Amino acid sequence: MQQFEITLKNEKIRLYDRFALFIFLLNGIAIILTLLYLPVKVNISNWAGIWISLAVLQTILPACFLLWPKSPRFWNTIHSATLSIILFWIGLGYWWVAVLVAMLILLYTMSKRQLVVTVDDHKISYPSFPNRNIAWHDLNNLILKDRILTIDFRDNKLIQQDIDSKSYHVNEQEFNDFCKQQLQVK
Repeated sequence: MQQFEITLKNEKIRLYDRFALFIFLLNGIAIILTLLYLPVKVNISNWAGIWISLAVLQTILPACFLLWPKSPRFWNTIHSATLSIILFWIGLGYWWVAVLVAMLILLYTMSKRQLVVTVDDHKISYPSFPNRNIAWHDLNNLILKDRILTIDFRDNKLIQQDIDSKSYHVNEQEFNDFCKQQLQVK
């Protein structure tokens, strides 16, 4: 069974990183303002320094790692900061803010994944959300040319995506011959 894996270019990574940075900075500001102006049942004057330091730290660390995402501790920092932000909002009783932050960070994590199209004898697996399996009989054509993958559906839909040049290792002629053979069989 022959199988090809083609990595698509994710051109919006910088936009996603900036959005995550905005989420962390917004949470840091909201946490500081909450600690300063919200009458909390606990005597905040004793804990204000600790809480504000924690809020600033959990905002600055992910911000630094978002600016340099190649760091080996990138995801550990993102997830630990997210957990501390979520626990902070739950601790104050703002569970809806915690759910919103969790959903936004989950979307961010999913958007940063590697987009890999898998082509084999039975189907084409396309990296949408959720993953989309495309049967060969649903296609008119599937072609790879000049680092552009084109998926032509029978219902006149067309998907064209650039291939990531860093992981480009597929022989175009071999891939196109394989696809032509699968389209003739199915």
